[in-house]
Amino acid sequence: DHSYWQCEIEELKENYRVIALDSRGHGKSEKPLKYYLKDHINDVILLMDMLNIDSCYLMGISAGSYIAQGVAIEVPDRVKKLILVATKPNGITSSMQMFFEKHSKELKTLNEHEKQSFLYKHIFYNYNAIVSSSALNFNKHLTLEQQEAANSALVGFDFRADLYKITAKTLVISGRYDVLNPPAEGFKCAFLIPKAALVLMENS
Repeated sequence: DHSYWQCEIEELKENYRVIALDSRGHGKSEKPLKYYLKDHINDVILLMDMLNIDSCYLMGISAGSYIAQGVAIEVPDRVKKLILVATKPNGITSSMQMFFEKHSKELKTLNEHEKQSFLYKHIFYNYNAIVSSSALNFNKHLTLEQQEAANSALVGFDFRADLYKITAKTLVISGRYDVLNPPAEGFKCAFLIPKAALVLMENS
């Protein structure tokens, strides 16, 4: 959902043309109940075509970073620089889904608000300082069925054998305390992408 990017847009718009999209199944985009990671990747490429963007700097966070990897593999000449935040090169399912499955017993008796609070306490380094932020309502506009479709799109993705195709200068950013996409996953991406560096956020 593009609304999650407001802080970055404000920061970057002084020096860049910034385009934030609503991915398929999110925000104001259509919400089919079946789609795939490949659809997300094609959507980004087609948007670039439609807007006559020959090449760009591309940034993605978490699931968006998987999409960004796919775009940079598919059309390497069109991605000049790549930023992957809270990323991993492969996964059985979405990191959020894996978290909920891992803690299913603890979450069983909790309502939606309590589940959200449980999640925040596990994924934010400074929970008390950040929990009031309105940006923390993950998938706030999606029904449970739509959230399931979003998770299904990420099932079994694996870019490890293709990351060498990325020609963009790449920055991988991981948070030391990230339990969803831990630093070890970011290190894998940085190792497999030819021109990549990793920055570890110590208090994140």
